[in-house]
Amino acid sequence: MKKPVLSILITLFVVVIIFIVVITRIDFNHLLCTYTSKVDNLTIKATHSISIKDKYVTTLITKEVLSSSDYDILYNYKSLLEDKYSKYQDIKYYDNKMTISNNELIITTKIDYQKIDVTKLIEIDKNNKQLFTNNKVYYKDLKKQYEQLGAICKYKK
Repeated sequence: MKKPVLSILITLFVVVIIFIVVITRIDFNHLLCTYTSKVDNLTIKATHSISIKDKYVTTLITKEVLSSSDYDILYNYKSLLEDKYSKYQDIKYYDNKMTISNNELIITTKIDYQKIDVTKLIEIDKNNKQLFTNNKVYYKDLKKQYEQLGAICKYKK
């Protein structure tokens, strides 16, 4: 009768050890949200790298890659996005770069939410206000927003 109990205890112990090892390897201060979409002759891949401290976003680095064999599509998107992002170019801690190379338009945006002027962000686009609670971005709100758009979010390992 003791052998089955001992066997169960050993199995439970091993499961607990494995769980602890897996949990300690996950970085709960870094969330990665990815999204892929294909429309006609355009593929969009987005990666949102979210750094978290005390439940709030400290930095957000977004890399979007638009791929197409039609250069006109890429240049049209680049023109539209340059117009959109130009409004943010004078805001400190909001950095945006765009390049076209090898049938890809690559857009990289870095935002330091700990230092950025929230008032200016909201002045540029009133929709930015919904991101903030007491001038901070709660990471679960941002995660929810990305997931509603079809992104898959996971903590970094």
